[in-house]
Amino acid sequence: MSTNSLPTINALTHPERIRISNSSKHSGKSARFLLRLFLLVIFLFSFPLVSFAATNVSGHITSDTTWTLAGSPYIVTGDVTVRHSNFRGPVATLTIEPGVVVRFNPGIGLYIGYSYYYAYYGALSAQGTAESPIIFTSNAASPAPGDWKGIYFKAATNDAASIIEHCVVEYGGHSHNSNIYSTNANPTIKNSTIRYSSSNGIYLNGSSNPTIGGNEESVNFIIENGAYGIYSDDVRPFPVISHNTVSDNGSYAIRVGAMMNNVSSNICSGNGVDGIEVLGEHVTANSTWKINSVPYVVTGDVTVRHSNFRGPVATLTIEPGVVV
Repeated sequence: MSTNSLPTINALTHPERIRISNSSKHSGKSARFLLRLFLLVIFLFSFPLVSFAATNVSGHITSDTTWTLAGSPYIVTGDVTVRHSNFRGPVATLTIEPGVVVRFNPGIGLYIGYSYYYAYYGALSAQGTAESPIIFTSNAASPAPGDWKGIYFKAATNDAASIIEHCVVEYGGHSHNSNIYSTNANPTIKNSTIRYSSSNGIYLNGSSNPTIGGNEESVNFIIENGAYGIYSDDVRPFPVISHNTVSDNGSYAIRVGAMMNNVSSNICSGNGVDGIEVLGEHVTANSTWKINSVPYVVTGDVTVRHSNFRGPVATLTIEPGVVV
């Protein structure tokens, strides 16, 4: 063997030398990994941490306002009314970002629109997402039905700008017998859960013609309310109520007048009375009773006749499969 040649290590005769060499390589890799981890931690902590602090709100909102995720949760300590400062002015809109939580102190509510001789218009745009719903709830440590008033849409609501979408509204009913109360207003309610009211889920008063659901892509869950799921207090409202799940409420699933055209494809189950209560009235224009998962229960006389003795015929159409 040449004197300039290096000796060859035989793995079979000198295994300890191979183990030492491999151990050194492993130690080097571990050191490099720890260094990288250390640098990553320093990098991450070099940015300020985001923390959300509660925001207390009350009073009148008289110009466009946004409740942001950064300000969530919002604690409503006194009634909030959304309405423009000038009755001749435009609409004041409260916009709520996805993921925001709004908590109401006992006996407190959210009012949209205001009237005092004149109409001061307001709107609520509460559009969450399936992943980040907006939640309207009680601020009590142990929430219970009837803790807060609910959301009240008044006659001075700007209908086109008012929408509840991908929201949860729960534990209302304190003063207005519902989680959502609409009087002469027509907001859109879709993809939302309305639950745990001490009385009704949604209450319709006067000429209220809201869209509740509307199609297969807009299903609401109106569940576990103390009385009706959806309640019309007389025959004047002509709402669109379709493609909703109305279940486990204390009384009828839905209550509407006989002169209806847009109550359809609702799935109702587990309610105190699994039916749609139909109020007695004179049907003076063409109307259609459409199919739902439960029967229509007529609680007053229904007379079908045109409003004008010289006019055409008023027809009540009942779809195939409907049970009355």
